[in-house]
Amino acid sequence: MARFALFYPLAIQFSFGALFSGFTVLFARSGSFAGSWLFLVFLVLILVGNEFFRERYKRFIFHISIYFIALFSYAIIAIPVLMRSIGPRIFILSGIVSILAIAFLAAILAFVAPAIIRENRFRLMGTIGGVYLLFNLFYFTNIIPPIPLVLKHLEIYHSIELTENGAYRLEYEGAPWYLPWSGTDPVFRWVRGTKAIAFTAVFAPTDINTKIVHRWLYYDEASGAWVERNVIGFTMKGGRDTGYRGYSEKEAITPGKWRVEVRTDRGQLLGRTTFEVVETTAPPALQTREL
Repeated sequence: MARFALFYPLAIQFSFGALFSGFTVLFARSGSFAGSWLFLVFLVLILVGNEFFRERYKRFIFHISIYFIALFSYAIIAIPVLMRSIGPRIFILSGIVSILAIAFLAAILAFVAPAIIRENRFRLMGTIGGVYLLFNLFYFTNIIPPIPLVLKHLEIYHSIELTENGAYRLEYEGAPWYLPWSGTDPVFRWVRGTKAIAFTAVFAPTDINTKIVHRWLYYDEASGAWVERNVIGFTMKGGRDTGYRGYSEKEAITPGKWRVEVRTDRGQLLGRTTFEVVETTAPPALQTREL
């Protein structure tokens, strides 16, 4: 067995690399970089650092700590899906499950290698406790993305109509040629008496019900800050592949820079879009799509 010992750190390194690669993709899709950048950087640092950790994986405390980070990251994805709910209580349950799982592993190791556990028990408890507190800090300051929710669509439209086949017919200004990644023009040409419509599609696993909030903000040039103008919420239901569709309307709009943020009811940022309202007297040329 000794001749295979050289390959153990390599196998652990490969396994953790695959896990954190998947976690980084999943969490990046769920949240906005603007709101979750610190947690995403944390995952990326582990992913990138994994290439240089081979020698450290020989250290018991180090690879148990990385394992607990992976375990907790998986739990906050899997437990909401299994429980069909999201929120603080589900997150706390995910933490408890992770603690119980790592305690079970420690019990097995204490049986097969008691000297290792006896020698490292205090450092093990301190490290696991530190990771647990860090994840709670990330979550309750809204740094962890609101997984398993995924914002599939967010654009600003001029009009909306529900068709007989259940689709929404939306009118919008097409994006200029130099913004091929944008679905609509970031300049919203507004005629007095009309309104702006924020239309979103948010994916959630089947049977997960939660509240989504559209937060309308206006950029105040004088103060140099974004000022909240409206918060409009609605309950969404998961299960639709292209996301649960919802919209909010803003009638009392004024020229200037605007932003719409899509958040959970406890403030986790799913995504946002920024656009500029320009007043015009002639109705803009509009295109139509159905979603």
